[in-house]
Amino acid sequence: MAADPPKKGSAEDLMAKTSGKAFASQGGKKRVLLLAKDLQKEGALYNTGHLKGEADIKLVASWDGMANALAGYATISELTILGHASSGGFLFKDDDGNFTETTLEGVDAWYKAHGSVSKPRIDAIRLQSCNIGLDPESLVGFAQLFQASTITAWNHFYVFSSSTITVRGKASLDDILSALRDKIGYLAPDFRPEALVGRSGTHRVLVEWYRVDQDEAPLPPAAQSPGDLNMARKNFKAASTKQTRVVTSPAELQTLKEELIEFGLIEPAKPLLLITVEMAAFAAGTPSVPDGGTPR
Repeated sequence: MAADPPKKGSAEDLMAKTSGKAFASQGGKKRVLLLAKDLQKEGALYNTGHLKGEADIKLVASWDGMANALAGYATISELTILGHASSGGFLFKDDDGNFTETTLEGVDAWYKAHGSVSKPRIDAIRLQSCNIGLDPESLVGFAQLFQASTITAWNHFYVFSSSTITVRGKASLDDILSALRDKIGYLAPDFRPEALVGRSGTHRVLVEWYRVDQDEAPLPPAAQSPGDLNMARKNFKAASTKQTRVVTSPAELQTLKEELIEFGLIEPAKPLLLITVEMAAFAAGTPSVPDGGTPR
């Protein structure tokens, strides 16, 4: 007996519409989004808001689930992991709200203990998970497992939610921008307000920001005029405020480690960092920090 189709507008319906579109620009290789099961509602919006709806979405609730999902691919052009995390490891939430951790170093041990489970070759890894960039050495080891060219992570908590906008039949772009006024600057990068012109109905959009703490309070309203100082939003950092750190050598990795320790002493003033490690200089089996540091 065939399963009933997902209810229109449900998370499952959106997942079905946004998962697994062709990714011809990468020669048939796949974009893949590993998504924590408890985040699936907004996670589907992440696919359309960041990945142009091109990713295969795999719901996961443990590292075993992640590894088994990855084993279904020989190569992946871009892997995004959207879930819970802390410095140096993934956190998995069970049905009772409890978390268990699998460290990035623990992933290496897991594969050694499960030798029959294959690993894909991954070009680029993006860890869209809270604070996991605070331990850049562990990023290197994780990327080496999949022969990745780059790995990217953040040094803040990532908070996201969905917001709805109702578009009337003759709504202009100005009308739509006015309705989105409180969200401008915090919308996903692939979202285009002009795409809603002429599309009557209620639409869900992804709203996202970064914090130094674990506060999940909703985004406060925008300032009343462009010149106003909106102190209510001072801890709600938009992605556009990020600083980029690109690491290309063990020496730069060591400098970043020291910088992150220093930033930890000045919260909440520490800058929002998007950290990318280019893996060419980190051959598997070699120390990820120079002499004088602490090798992995």
